Amino acid sequence: ADVSQFSTVCKGTAPAPGPSPGPSPSPGGSKCIADQHGPACSSDSDCTQYDSCIRCAGSGYCTCVDETTGQCAAAAATSAAQLSSA
Repeated sequence: ADVSQFSTVCKGTAPAPGPSPGPSPSPGGSKCIADQHGPACSSDSDCTQYDSCIRCAGSGYCTCVDETTGQCAAAAATSAAQLSSA
């Protein structure tokens, strides 16, 4: 239909915008990645079920960063595996 016939053909005015999307899931999703929030948590035990997550950070999100090294444990494990296979 021609744009000028929109209200006749479509029986009404322009469609209302759809509902706004809800909050997006945390960037890390169900795993921990260096420099990104992992899944939301309230204790360390909330995080052990997710890949690469080792603890619940003060931000309330799981993290792979080891407090003693300041490094993502997953990245350290990957680096070690690459070094040992070289």
